[in-house]
Amino acid sequence: MASTEASVVLRSPDEWYTWFDNIRNIAKRNDVFECIDPSKEEEDLEAVIKKPKQPVLEDPEPNETKEQEASRLTRYTNQNTVYSLLEKNYRRQRTGLNAVDQAIRTSVDPCILNFIRNDESLYKSLCKLQERYKPTEDQYGEIILQRFKNACATPIKSTTVLQWINKVESAYFDCEAAELSEVTAKNAIKRILKATKTYDRDWTLQTEYYLTRNPSTVPEILRNLSLKVASKTSEKSSAAFATLNNQPDTGNKPKRSLPTCLCGSSHLPYFSSSCCSA
Repeated sequence: MASTEASVVLRSPDEWYTWFDNIRNIAKRNDVFECIDPSKEEEDLEAVIKKPKQPVLEDPEPNETKEQEASRLTRYTNQNTVYSLLEKNYRRQRTGLNAVDQAIRTSVDPCILNFIRNDESLYKSLCKLQERYKPTEDQYGEIILQRFKNACATPIKSTTVLQWINKVESAYFDCEAAELSEVTAKNAIKRILKATKTYDRDWTLQTEYYLTRNPSTVPEILRNLSLKVASKTSEKSSAAFATLNNQPDTGNKPKRSLPTCLCGSSHLPYFSSSCCSA
């Protein structure tokens, strides 16, 4: 059976779309979404399979001939074959519906559970939840805008920076898909760089300088930040490995060959020609 775990708990319209996406995915993995899709009228749904009745062997007729007996037994065998197929499909669909039912009942607030407790079908439960919790277009715009602002405002720590990047990128894409005028690439990057200053000031200043000469997108900025995180992780791993082996950490350190001056001393290249008299 496919997983029934829903990662988001439905408490308010804020969680509706993420919650419903999880429930829909579980239903599709179990091949039952067409039976419970709340966006459709009930008569347009794929039928829920009813439990089939097991065939019963007919009683023999009085003075039954061998041909009649063979025909009766063949008919019973054929009925059993059809029953086995119907029973298999019924069990498969029932298992899928039970998985969705479990996912719904374990991922809604207890107060909401009372709201749907006595519903006669999953379809009716989803319709009631959709009517009550699905936000309007304007409400959804406000929700995802606030989600993006909150994601950017979340303090970045080195241990969670990749999670921060994923949340910001996901929220930005939601805003972009909804075509929110409040979230342009320019002001989104401004928010992102304001947040990254507390994580890596040098990288942020370099990025701000780069942007004055080269236009960029939010995904590109976040991808560059991910590369910076990977680079830092690599440096730490190199240092830790060197420490464990009682060796100096030489990883990622540039090797410079200093030229020898006529005076016999070594100088930085840009000093070597002028620091000593001939």
